[in-house]
Amino acid sequence: MKEGKQCTIDEVVRIGADLAQAVQSLHSQNAIHLDINPENILIDDKGNFGLSHHARYPDLLAEEMRKGVGSAP
Repeated sequence: MKEGKQCTIDEVVRIGADLAQAVQSLHSQNAIHLDINPENILIDDKGNFGLSHHARYPDLLAEEMRKGVGSAP
C-alpha cells in the first residue's frame, strides 16, 4: 500500500477481512475495541492489517455502555 494510492476492490475486501478477523479475535476473548479508526489500523511487513490495542472488557464498563442499542440480540 502506498500513501495517496487508491485501493483496488480486492485490496479493500482483504483489509476488511483482516479487520473483521481482528475484531472477532477480540470478541472471542470477551473484549471490545472502543476506538476503531484509521489511526488505530496497523499493517505488518507482510501487508496484513490489524488493530492497535484499545480493547476493553465489557464487565469493566459502565452499565449503559454494556447495554446494546437497537434490535440486535
